[in-house]
Amino acid sequence: ELATLSGTVNDAAADPMPKAGLNKIEIAISAVPLGINSYISSRTNQGCVLVNNTNENRWRQVSSTISLTTGELTANWAYASPAGDAIDDPFEGCLSNGTTYQIDLRVTDKAGNIIASLEVSSFVWDNEVPAVVIVDPNAVKESVFSGNIRGTATDGTGGAAPGRIGQFHVRISQNNSGGSPIGWWDTDAQQFRPEAQFNS
Repeated sequence: ELATLSGTVNDAAADPMPKAGLNKIEIAISAVPLGINSYISSRTNQGCVLVNNTNENRWRQVSSTISLTTGELTANWAYASPAGDAIDDPFEGCLSNGTTYQIDLRVTDKAGNIIASLEVSSFVWDNEVPAVVIVDPNAVKESVFSGNIRGTATDGTGGAAPGRIGQFHVRISQNNSGGSPIGWWDTDAQQFRPEAQFNS
């Protein structure tokens, strides 16, 4: 899933003139390089619809610390918003593996002034699972355990995804004659337990 996108905006310019305060923060997400219909529409009830950079449906409101009754000059924002709220937008299904996406930001203050900044940030979408191979022990029954569990893990083998391994976890099961697990090795307790155990 997409990690939370977040940032800060402010309406506090260097001049001493009073400010109305922030009202609304929106972002637009587009594939890079930009082209015709490269923005993901915020109308998720229509499926994965792509729109151009003049279509208002490219903007999606994000959660922020802005209050409706006060005029904050600085506010934090975050996206994706919690599932089920008024601005929930499960757009992740529209993203393509290995593609770079650009984030544009638009901010409106309580006086109705709007500023839109293009290419505030970008990210690469990676939903390709790593490929894992166990080298030792092999598939042949062994009478003596060598004490080593070895293998390889690769990510992004197709060349498009960024490919970076985060963590390795090993799970060892004790199986019955039918091959079904009846216990899982707990490294801390040094015994097999009925609950599934993951060991780094």
